Amino acid sequence: MKNFQVLHFSFMSKNSFILNVLLLFSNCLYSQNIDDFELERYLIQFSSEEELTDVIETLEYYFANPIKLYKARPDALTVLPNINYYVSSTIIERFNNNPGSSYWSLFDGLELSDIQQKIIIKATDRDTISHRLFSSDYKVRSIERFETVRGLKEKKYLGDKYDIYQRFQANYSQFQIQAIGNKNLGEIYLYDFFSVGSKYQTDNLKILVGDFAAAFGCGNTLWQTYSLGKGGDAVRSAAPYRNSINLNTSSMRTNFMRGAAIEYKFNHLWHIFTLTAFVSNAKRPANIDTAKNVATSIYTANYFRTKTEINKKDVLGEKSVAVNFAYNYKKITLGATCFSLKYDYPLKSSSSRAFEGSSSTIISVYSLYSAPNISLGGEYSLYSEEFPAVKLYSLFKLNNVDFAVHYRNYHSNYRSFWGYNFGESSIPANEEGLYTAFSAKISKNLRTEAYLDLYRTHCRTYSVEKPIKGFDYSIKHLYDDKLLGSFFLLIRAEAKTDGFKPKGATNQVIYTLRRNQVRFEFERRIIKNLTFKTRFDATDIDFEHKKPNENGYASYLQISYDVLKNLSITGRVSVFNTDSYSSAIWHYEYRMPTSVYTNPLYDEGSRVLLRINYSPLKYIKLYFAYTRLEKPKLENLGSSYDLIKGNKDNRLYLQINISYAE
Repeated sequence: MKNFQVLHFSFMSKNSFILNVLLLFSNCLYSQNIDDFELERYLIQFSSEEELTDVIETLEYYFANPIKLYKARPDALTVLPNINYYVSSTIIERFNNNPGSSYWSLFDGLELSDIQQKIIIKATDRDTISHRLFSSDYKVRSIERFETVRGLKEKKYLGDKYDIYQRFQANYSQFQIQAIGNKNLGEIYLYDFFSVGSKYQTDNLKILVGDFAAAFGCGNTLWQTYSLGKGGDAVRSAAPYRNSINLNTSSMRTNFMRGAAIEYKFNHLWHIFTLTAFVSNAKRPANIDTAKNVATSIYTANYFRTKTEINKKDVLGEKSVAVNFAYNYKKITLGATCFSLKYDYPLKSSSSRAFEGSSSTIISVYSLYSAPNISLGGEYSLYSEEFPAVKLYSLFKLNNVDFAVHYRNYHSNYRSFWGYNFGESSIPANEEGLYTAFSAKISKNLRTEAYLDLYRTHCRTYSVEKPIKGFDYSIKHLYDDKLLGSFFLLIRAEAKTDGFKPKGATNQVIYTLRRNQVRFEFERRIIKNLTFKTRFDATDIDFEHKKPNENGYASYLQISYDVLKNLSITGRVSVFNTDSYSSAIWHYEYRMPTSVYTNPLYDEGSRVLLRINYSPLKYIKLYFAYTRLEKPKLENLGSSYDLIKGNKDNRLYLQINISYAE
């Protein structure tokens, strides 16, 4: 019976895919792409490795759904990576004063790089009247693994080997609908995860029904987009601010709200008032202790393959409501947020993100001031009417040098599941720190950036039995010349309290962990259609003689060739050698739209990436990628039920994008 169900599922999934393709195949329109090489280089250099997936998904959403500049709020562009409040408000003010302005006049004096300008151009709409009636976009991606993982081989995974992702989006006038479906390897159903949402938007009103994400203020309360943490743009990322609510783009079950939201904007001369409210009623995956009738944790791994994992699915009812008010007057913004959350099981968790109990309330106020040479901002929040959190920042400009200062202090009992901390931990809890940075344009082609962050916790952390303290700093140089190519050098070091428990011991051994890292990149377009790129990383870790020191390196060579106007090929070969996972080096791998992965390269081995982009017709795009990981000194790869017998991991990725517009 089970074999019949698997065959039936396979037949239905394949026929569903063919039917969808046939329905959407005709009347499609080609959408212009930013140069992949430029975008890839920019995101690697200005976003930390762990947040790249969110950055890509956000960019792709706004590329497909450009932000209207006409009558937009001053903060409308802050949803784009590394666009702060001053840049956003300046561009929007200039455009609305003169809607006929060229983009180049909108960018004048803002010192945006070429790729930042291209991102803004592609992600914005300068029309004062919308001419687009109907458009749609459909993408489907499948992953084929050559080797069988232990979970399938031993039939611990209840589903089959298929790994399929789908997203459909359609726009008609002011209306938009979106649907996302995802099935991971080992899961049972074609749409094991689904997300559906609809939006109606005019110049002053936005209504969403279904799944959506919200971000308000400086991140203490709600921040469901990418974090732009340390290691990104040293200066601009120190000034986090959002005031947005939009359809969900994530396939993570804990990363969005499910319900209804409304945003209303009222303009009077230079005064702009915005009121946003939402209600959500969602089911979250969690670990439930039925004997004690409590939830011990919220499950965030996002896999539902085994009986144990499936038993965690959608078992924790969550109701939430939020109201956000923002007032803009020229370069000044004032705002306040009230967010309330309630679960149908009381939480009893040791996580610094999850609170204890059945309900939680956060009240937050924030303010910003932005001018050409100085920007100030901050947010003060109160959780459960007694535990505070504060975030303050300032940006200064002096000739060709930009400075940033960012201070944060979160009570050890402050809790915000969707909040964001610009600091050592991304969780806004149990941390105090001071971050300083500068960015200097040394010459026409050379820019230098550096930061120093000092931090400590108020009490012990989840992994270390004592309060921790530490610092980290980074210096990077970027040189870009059309003739010589692009050079990137990063030097980073950190020292912080850490601990481990030896076998049989009752207490941890506490020590200071020191990590040093250097990265060098070089990229050059050899001829018009051929680009060469190389990267080298080295790391050294000192455990203060409590454990043996570790070091490692990783390097790759990459060649990208535009064979034809509609056909490009990229090949990359990586080699690496580190002492263990502790000294792993992370490399970013952009295979195709909505498929981004940061690989932890550790032990000794090699990795191969082959990527082909082909557009047989102006309205359809095909993406193909092949990856091969090999660690010759190991007998098995992976762990637990994802373990592979053998030292090679081969995977094939195929994606089809189809668009239509009239």
